[in-house]
Amino acid sequence: MHLAIDEIYLRDIIATPLLEGIVPPDGVTFLPPPPPYGTKKEIIVFWFERVRSRTVDLFDNWPEDDHPAVKFAGGLDAMNGLEWFEGYVSHEVFHHTQIRELIEAHTSMK
Repeated sequence: MHLAIDEIYLRDIIATPLLEGIVPPDGVTFLPPPPPYGTKKEIIVFWFERVRSRTVDLFDNWPEDDHPAVKFAGGLDAMNGLEWFEGYVSHEVFHHTQIRELIEAHTSMK
């Protein structure tokens, strides 16, 4: 759920406005809320699959006028829309590595 929420924030709230040339006002950091505790697996799967298909669609239809010079820091180094997506990828890889390690640790316990 955390990955799905992050992807929504990074794509819809951060990257898409930057691609449209919109700079958010000072003081806006776009920090996503934590996922609700105890969220059912079906809900997590639904949201993750939905946001992933929307992100893939955006990449497949990348806008020609993507305003690469428009940057926003939001508490990090200044980035444009594509750089936000690249940052998300590294964030997701980090969490997938954690998930894989947990699965391996719990599988070897049996």
